[in-house]
Amino acid sequence: MAKLLVDGRVFSTAAFDRGMGRYVTHLLDQLRRGGHEITILIFRSCKLAEDSSLLSDFHVRFANYEPELYLDGIDLLSKQSHSFTAYISELIATEGYDSYIDTTPFIGPLRFDIFQCPVIVVCYDLIPLKHPQSYLTVDLANKIYYNGLARLSKADHIVCISQTAADELSAYLGIPPERMTVVAPCLEDRYRVREENSAPNSDRYIFAILGHHKSKNPSGSIRIFKAIDRLGLIGFKINSPTPDQMEHIKSNIEIPERFHFSASISDEEKFVRQLNATVVAHLSLEEGFGIPLLEALFLGRKILALDIAINRELLSAAGGNVSSCVYLIPPTTQAIDLDAIADFIESPADPDVFASIRQAYESHWALSPSLLDGALTAASKQYTDWYQRLIGVIFSSVPGTNCGVADYSVAYVRSAAGNMVFFFAEGEQEFISYLTNVRVCTYLDFERFQRTDFGSVPSLFNFAFSPALHPGIKLMLESSKPGDVALIHERRYFDGIVGMEVYFGSMDEALFKYVRNETSENKDALARRLAYHPALNLLKSELTLAKSPISAAWLKSLPVRPVSHLAPSVLDEMASYDSIYPGSIINDLEEWEDEFVYVPMGIDDRHHPALLRGATRLRTSRGIQQDDIVIGQFGLIIDDTKKIWEVSSAFIAFAKERQIENDGRRAFFFLVGRIVDQDFFNRISQAFAEAGLDYALVHSNPVDEIDFETEMVACDAIACFRIQVRGQQSHVYVRALSLATPILVNRKSGFGYDPDTTIDDDHIEADLKAAFARISQRDKLVALRQTARRMYDTTHRGDASLQAILDAGAK
Repeated sequence: MAKLLVDGRVFSTAAFDRGMGRYVTHLLDQLRRGGHEITILIFRSCKLAEDSSLLSDFHVRFANYEPELYLDGIDLLSKQSHSFTAYISELIATEGYDSYIDTTPFIGPLRFDIFQCPVIVVCYDLIPLKHPQSYLTVDLANKIYYNGLARLSKADHIVCISQTAADELSAYLGIPPERMTVVAPCLEDRYRVREENSAPNSDRYIFAILGHHKSKNPSGSIRIFKAIDRLGLIGFKINSPTPDQMEHIKSNIEIPERFHFSASISDEEKFVRQLNATVVAHLSLEEGFGIPLLEALFLGRKILALDIAINRELLSAAGGNVSSCVYLIPPTTQAIDLDAIADFIESPADPDVFASIRQAYESHWALSPSLLDGALTAASKQYTDWYQRLIGVIFSSVPGTNCGVADYSVAYVRSAAGNMVFFFAEGEQEFISYLTNVRVCTYLDFERFQRTDFGSVPSLFNFAFSPALHPGIKLMLESSKPGDVALIHERRYFDGIVGMEVYFGSMDEALFKYVRNETSENKDALARRLAYHPALNLLKSELTLAKSPISAAWLKSLPVRPVSHLAPSVLDEMASYDSIYPGSIINDLEEWEDEFVYVPMGIDDRHHPALLRGATRLRTSRGIQQDDIVIGQFGLIIDDTKKIWEVSSAFIAFAKERQIENDGRRAFFFLVGRIVDQDFFNRISQAFAEAGLDYALVHSNPVDEIDFETEMVACDAIACFRIQVRGQQSHVYVRALSLATPILVNRKSGFGYDPDTTIDDDHIEADLKAAFARISQRDKLVALRQTARRMYDTTHRGDASLQAILDAGAK
């Protein structure tokens, strides 16, 4: 016997007493027949009657969430998703449930992955995925539906309402058959107790239940009914599930007055109309199961239906020819032969067909408890197997394009040879949750995870400062353990910490947690520094660049291994720069530096034919020929350490010379990133205009990762310059290498990998113009691309880099 938590969100929706709600009730009954201890999680605005047997026959727990209230705004929706996921996790941990059954993954509130126990998810159909133009028409619907798909993809096991639904999961999401169990919905007793149903009365009619959604085929159904009506043989009684659906159909489709059209009839009235019908029409284009079809078969009524997969599945239980009982219509043309229809209506049905189908489904329902037992066992095995392959945990944010460190983190889980758990607080799960080797969990569950048996695997924390990475450092302070790794992205941390703590309103806490091991003198210095910091003093606007007033003792006291991606060549350049300009290099981690382990920054292989096709289309859309020359520079557009002005000025000089040569090939400069300093961008634009090169400057700020990398592939080379004062590796640099895009770097950045693309800082314009000229030679460009890709394969592969990081933590 298992202790199960079964999600009951459906009972707080309009579907509580329809097909979905009844199927969940059926599953609950079958689980109880299997002897399991079941708790239903009920929600706000529960629509069950207060004396419902579901509330008395099962344990119940309450979740303070409204399933049909979708918060307005991505931030609010994200916050709710994190809190709801954490609530379920806490409930599972506190009550000790053996499995969690998510019966309605496409109903809110959204949730992320759960690690406390095996998760079983129920699948009804993939109709919106197959017809997005009819169902997924707004961003909120897309987000909710994607979350449901992610829940199915990450489920330890899936209970499908039909084999057709299971087949579609395999076809569309790649779910292997062994991770699915088919449990068909049951019919009400009134349909099952009749051995022989009486013949229909003298009121000859076709009965149909008709909804307004595309899958219910309202226009096609009415067209077929009108054609049959011309025979003059039979009437029509049509019912819509709700009055608004009926009005929607009537307002869009002309309905003959002689058709009896109703809405929201009772279950008893529906049963009577089915029982007395001459023919039952079930003309849906798509169904997860098709309860009305099975009800008609159990009542021994003839049926008009489309020849679709789910109908063939239900009818296959007859084991033979069903043409006397069911008239199947081609779903594409929906054309009918009126003479054949007339013969079908008038001719007798073979009762053995109905009997065979009844027997097949009665046998299936008798086995349903054991089928669900098998699903629970399979889920437990899949859960155990997945976590046995767990190699690490990382905290970051998604997507990566908004934050280089976040993209880097996503790259590592994509590169992992084993499984990883990805905790996040900011961003959108869509950029990572499709990966089968990743569980995407809320940051609110991080400490809880560390207390589980899985918490012994190494955790990777990014030591960098951005709202996108909050509260990673807090989690590292509170939950790190031996074997964990701090990934060092910059040496100057003090101002980043101040900015982050002010942004999140946690400065009071910060005044204690970073100074526990500090001297009184350092605490004095900290107080003076903060009192005049521009983030905390309205009279100050300029940030004074100075070393942190506190030491790195708070970091050295942690049980983590620091890993840095700065190559010795970069460190040498930083030391050289500091010797020339004393005090220009601020290293707040100096006391910790001797413990750093160097591991080259890695990234997953981004080189994909689709990007090449996209880049070709991008160049064409901008009027750029394939023989034209494109140089790019990526990142925040600000006059800082990336030498954007120097690179763009050298490009202008090169392009002007090409105009004089007039060989028919133009040069373009892609400036890709968010404009932080508008005046600086205007100055660059003016320089291009004054040179007669307005057309050559192309600015874009793609948010999507694929779009960002398409811009990279569209470039013949990318400039990645740095004045190394903060000790940062460029993620753009590593991405470009994986894309086989040559990278122009200044020597003092320490990024040099190819003499032909390394630029002397003292001769930037001359060296860049010479490099641009080499790039303009196609044979040279091919060689430069090969060198860039070779650098990636030998030094920056994500799988090798991640393994080196994990090995460093284990030492």
